[in-house]
Formats: sequence, C-alpha cells, structure tokens
Amino acid sequence: MIPAAITAKHGSMQHTAAQNVALANCYALITAARTAVKNHQPDNHISLAYGVGTKTNRLVVKEVSAAAQKIVDRATAEPAEAQGFGIIDLDVNAINAALFALHAADLAQEAARAGAPLTTKERNTTARRIIAATKKIAGAGVLAFATNATVRATFEALIKKAG
Repeated sequence: MIPAAITAKHGSMQHTAAQNVALANCYALITAARTAVKNHQPDNHISLAYGVGTKTNRLVVKEVSAAAQKIVDRATAEPAEAQGFGIIDLDVNAINAALFALHAADLAQEAARAGAPLTTKERNTTARRIIAATKKIAGAGVLAFATNATVRATFEALIKKAG
C-alpha cells in the first residue's frame, strides 16, 4: 500500500468509529425517552408520536436520526406533555446535541468515503509505473545476460510476472 491509501484507510476507520459512538449515544437517548413515555402508559396516538412501539435499527444513521427528530419535534410541540413524561428541556437539548453529533460524524464519514477513490486511483497509477519499470529492467537484463541461460531466465520470468 502507498502512504495515501494507508492514511485513507486509517481515517475511514476513525470516522466509522466516531459514527458508531454517535449512533450509540443518540440511540441510548431515544430508548430512554421512549421508556419514559411508555412507563406512563399514554394513549396509543401519543405513544406513536414519540415512536414507542416502532422499531429503530440502532446501526442505521437514517433510522436513528428520524427517531430522534420525531422525539424532539413532539417534545418541542407539546412541552407540557413531554414534561409530564419526565422529558425536560435538558433532555430535549441532549437529544438535539446527539443528533447534531450524529449528523456531523455521518458527514465526515461520507467525505472520507468520497475521497477513497482518489487514493485507489493513485495506488493504481503507482502500480502501473512499477510494472512498466519492471518490464524495462527485465528487458535490459535479458539483453545484458543473453548468453547466460540461468540469469536470462530470471529476467524473462520478471517479464511474465509483470505482464
């Protein structure tokens, strides 16, 4: 691997780890808010307004974002109702902050992913230069050792491997 590709891979791993942490934090806040609502046993339409009873894949950014936004929207639209469930402004702000962190981590990962083809292109360009140089060296070696069968065979093998 060339240094740019190694750096891109490590950067991608770091962005994925950051996104996973942001997902876990946001999902924990979602489940906490849903549990608070569920334990008060509200009417079905109120439970659904907070996403209680709906499945959210904790590993999918779009699903976690939508669930968090749903809770924030309802708690903001009906603050007295949310406070009745124990969801206070501090909780809504925490969910908003987690949602913002999740979006930032997702954007960073997408940017890193978009940059990956460039490092692949650089790696392929370097590989083509190495193969071309190997063929030139092998050709010169075959000429230089035309009468020495053993050494010439070694250089001819290089041409076959590089081709």
